[in-house]
Amino acid sequence: MDARGRRRHRRVRDRPLPDGVTGRLPALRPHAAHLASRRRRRGRDGLPGLPAVRPRPVHPRDRVGAEEPAAAGIRGLLSVADHRGALRRRRLPGRGRAHPRRGGHRRRAPPSRRRRGGDPVRTETVEVINPGLQTTVQAWPGRLGLRAFGHAASGPMDHVCFRAANSLVGNAPGAPALEVPMIDLSVALLQDAQVAVTGPDDARVLRNDVEVAMWETIDVRAGDILTTVNTNGPGFRVYLAVSGGFDVPEVLGSAATSLVAGIGGVEGRALDRGDVLRTRPQARIPRRRLPESMRPRFTTDWEVEVIEGPHARPDFLTAEDWNVLTGTTWRVDLNSDRIGTRLHPHRFAWARTDAGVWGGHPSNLLDTSYPAGGVLANGDVLTILGADSNTSGGFAVVATVPRCGLWKVGQMRPGRDRLRFREVSYEEARALNTRVDFSIDPARMTGAG
Repeated sequence: MDARGRRRHRRVRDRPLPDGVTGRLPALRPHAAHLASRRRRRGRDGLPGLPAVRPRPVHPRDRVGAEEPAAAGIRGLLSVADHRGALRRRRLPGRGRAHPRRGGHRRRAPPSRRRRGGDPVRTETVEVINPGLQTTVQAWPGRLGLRAFGHAASGPMDHVCFRAANSLVGNAPGAPALEVPMIDLSVALLQDAQVAVTGPDDARVLRNDVEVAMWETIDVRAGDILTTVNTNGPGFRVYLAVSGGFDVPEVLGSAATSLVAGIGGVEGRALDRGDVLRTRPQARIPRRRLPESMRPRFTTDWEVEVIEGPHARPDFLTAEDWNVLTGTTWRVDLNSDRIGTRLHPHRFAWARTDAGVWGGHPSNLLDTSYPAGGVLANGDVLTILGADSNTSGGFAVVATVPRCGLWKVGQMRPGRDRLRFREVSYEEARALNTRVDFSIDPARMTGAG
């Protein structure tokens, strides 16, 4: 392959290169360094201090040799102080190590770097040791106003715990923080900071293998190892916020990670071992604590508020179907994720026998928009649309979960938890939304001893 990643079906021969270097290159083809210099002259890769990101010529002799260059992918920090969104290339960590060139984690804070004029630059704060299961950087409320263009908002599945974690360290409620589903996460702190971990009651957070309190501000030092431990109790997701918020580039107006679109957060993907995240500078604040009486209640049997429609009685569901929907205890299916929470199937009677030209099943539609939190009837399977769900399709939306109930859906463990729907009016849903916002107001947080 040449420097542009294209296969060349020419005879490969040894050819002398400048400075006495020899290598196997296609005949009559300029060296990759020449191509790179021409690219820089065109201003394509000429950002100061940033290496070029492009395919490299690979001429392996065996399969192992072909896989080795593939491991040298783009990893690490995305955001650069003066060129947001530029990528820095570095090798993947070696096996058994959290960083390719570090034998251990520093116990001393790195020297403070400052820009011209004396303003502090964003510094490396967190290094991922164990990424857990699909840990992502999220921001609230996500990408609003894009559902009409086919793009979901993304953001945290449990916005209550997410916003509370940010408020405990003095961040804005929607600042970028980590969403950690079920499996333990371990990170190393590269500088002094304040962190907060929120989530289920049975979850634990360890600092250097010593348990510390959740739902309050934690002062950490450079070199500390922070681990979140998610047990088999109620709840599914834990949230970790660092003072200043993670410095990741915004895409389409938000830093939230969309795994479906591959944008936002760290390269649009889940965190990997060896990733290093920077934070924005922020002054320390007095320690805060959210009183236990104001924290959300976690369980394995949930009651979720729903508003009827837009496709319900009498055109789609019968009165008996609606009573079944709100009176049945539904089990969360194992095949659930950020796209949607599937429930075990049930055969409804339906108000019509089929969908005519739209399809053979009564739940079919020609096409319709899907609201955030919609309860989708995909044939005989109900699905609660999640943060990364599609925005339109051809199935009836028989009910909608308001914002006050979406955090509960985000904490349901697939394959175990159960739920019942409770019908509420539009006015009641708005009042419940206000009550949820009031419960995590920073003004209601007390000082931590």
